Amino acid sequence: MNTFLEINLEKLQKNIRNLKSLLKPETKFLAVIKSNAYGHGLVECARAANIAGANWFGVVYLEEAMELRCAGILKPILILKMVASADARQAANQEISIPIVSLAHAHEISETNFDKVLKVHLKVETGLNRFGLQICEISEAAKLLKTNRNIKIEGLYSHFASVEENDLAHAKIQITNFKKAIKVLESTGTKNFLKHMAATSATLLLPESHFNMVRCGIGIYGLWPSVENKEKYCSSPRGENFLQPVLKYQTYLSQIKTVEVGEKIGYGCTYEAKSKMTIGIIPVGYYEGLDRGLSNCGEVLISGTKCPIIGRVCMNLSIIDLSSLEGQSFCSFKDCPSPEVMIIGKSGDQEITADDIAQKIGSINYEVVTRIPACIERKYI
Repeated sequence: MNTFLEINLEKLQKNIRNLKSLLKPETKFLAVIKSNAYGHGLVECARAANIAGANWFGVVYLEEAMELRCAGILKPILILKMVASADARQAANQEISIPIVSLAHAHEISETNFDKVLKVHLKVETGLNRFGLQICEISEAAKLLKTNRNIKIEGLYSHFASVEENDLAHAKIQITNFKKAIKVLESTGTKNFLKHMAATSATLLLPESHFNMVRCGIGIYGLWPSVENKEKYCSSPRGENFLQPVLKYQTYLSQIKTVEVGEKIGYGCTYEAKSKMTIGIIPVGYYEGLDRGLSNCGEVLISGTKCPIIGRVCMNLSIIDLSSLEGQSFCSFKDCPSPEVMIIGKSGDQEITADDIAQKIGSINYEVVTRIPACIERKYI
């Protein structure tokens, strides 16, 4: 009830078109919409990205890929997390591509019977040291996979470790390693395969990493991968508005009350009223994605004014100091309309961004938006 996300799909499409403008015409664009499209809504964002010219979609679970197929998304989909052989059969039947992340995985998949051709992308380790084949294992993995006539090696990919920190020296070492991996795979007789390494950061800053496909996630939602990336890129003529945030998160005041001087507020009595004050309760807590780390330090926007979060953020409620709105009349939402409470977004001349929240809780904007649960209504404009 009056707690919802507003998702601007026109801005999402503009972000995609801007990112695509950095690519050569023949370079494909994979829109990463895993984890409920970073909290923005899987199917609706996929449909908008499809219209904006995304060639591929990236997800992390087979269930996400199946949801897209059921919604009529017919373009290629790549699952970015390891897929077991039982699920790989279903992926093949739905023309969903999967990664091969180790020699053991290559063995397992190569020994699986498929009714349809399974397309695979070899994930190669180049300097992140997460999952992935070593370069010296690519040849053996490819030979194993080619023993199964219903497996096609469709791509080779890797992932950068530190472009978000503008550490381009390490990124260039990884590019060199990736080029070695390409040659190894080509030496097995594999040809015309997709080569992809760049996420949003590298798409912005490293044209030499684009190869013939890029994978953009956070940028399509109008969020910068890091402050460092934003500062570096926004010094270019394209400017700060190259990426525009897609999401707003708002709620309402469900109760307004007065507390007297000296009264304690919230669990643990972590806040004490220094004077008589008006407080408001909002029906959003850490279950709804308002991080507990915002206790006694976060803010929301009401009528264009920043109002502090006081006391501890509860599971489903938070307490707001309304003192800065002195002079305005308030009443219970049962008696009259409550002013909107903006958690992420603009109100008047003020704005609270996912980056502002991330800075307060010692995290990143990815986490702030992705952790907003799917049960919160999303309104698409």
